[in-house]
Amino acid sequence: MQRPSLEKPSMMRRDLLPRRRYMMDSIFTTRGCPNHCRFCPVTDIFGAKIRHRPIDHVVAEVSSLGPRYYNFDDSVFGHPQIVDRPEENQYYLDLYGQLARLRPKRRWSGASGLSAVNYRDGRRILEIAAESGLCSISAGLESISAHGQKQSGAWRKLHYTSPDCFDIRHVKENIRTIQSLGIEVRGFFIVGWDDDTAETYRRTLEFCDECDITPFIFTLTPMPGSQIYREYLEQGRIFPNCAWEDYGTGPIVYRHPTMSEQEMFDRNAEVMTEGYSTRRILKRTMKTFRNRPSLDIVKDSFFTQLGVRKAYRQLYAQVQRPSAA
Repeated sequence: MQRPSLEKPSMMRRDLLPRRRYMMDSIFTTRGCPNHCRFCPVTDIFGAKIRHRPIDHVVAEVSSLGPRYYNFDDSVFGHPQIVDRPEENQYYLDLYGQLARLRPKRRWSGASGLSAVNYRDGRRILEIAAESGLCSISAGLESISAHGQKQSGAWRKLHYTSPDCFDIRHVKENIRTIQSLGIEVRGFFIVGWDDDTAETYRRTLEFCDECDITPFIFTLTPMPGSQIYREYLEQGRIFPNCAWEDYGTGPIVYRHPTMSEQEMFDRNAEVMTEGYSTRRILKRTMKTFRNRPSLDIVKDSFFTQLGVRKAYRQLYAQVQRPSAA
């Protein structure tokens, strides 16, 4: 399928939005993802080929924004599969170099893997991104185990040649490197792969505590359009009569081989409640301050975590029980 070029995109009419309803602005600079993660439909939606917006267009849009924004690219550091192409790396070096010269400088966040630490020019891209105002990344780690990496397909975006090469020690080193540049890491994890147990929720939270990363721990949701959804549907593991809003809003929508729906729901609620205790929030906030002593960034970190805690409490209060088979 031929997807539209981003060479001449229209500028968003933000003047039409009710500004009081938005805490920050958002942008995108690329579309496309070559990772083909089995749980995610993004590659099918946006395609595997990376399409870039013109840098001058991005800079002009950022110049029109307020003090904070979020970059909704699939990876703000590029993709490890194609970073050996000089033009891919150069796009990010040039873009963040120009954003770093904007005055006033904006603070921004975005989604990315951790593999930029390892590939050519990756460290320089990280440094210039931090100079341009990047203060946190949402890193899709997905699993702390090799079997979880294999079943999710996430090992590709972590720059491994196969899931058998997955080494959690290497992941920890990359996290520390990114944090040392003053970039906060928010770790996104999925629990519920066939080899996972109830204890996997606890071990994932312990990993986040050890690395001082903000935990986003979810039970697997086989999203319609993804490879894992098609497989589970064929195997009869997707519960019938699930409403569209059940996908991604708390209810369990599939059958796990060893854990019940109630067990997965309860363990997920337990670790996320603990993960956003006041003590843990303060500990992570102080880590951010030590790496980047900026009051604005520390306030962003602290109040973002409070906002996530509030959202999770509301979610678990609304969803009293998992979906029934």
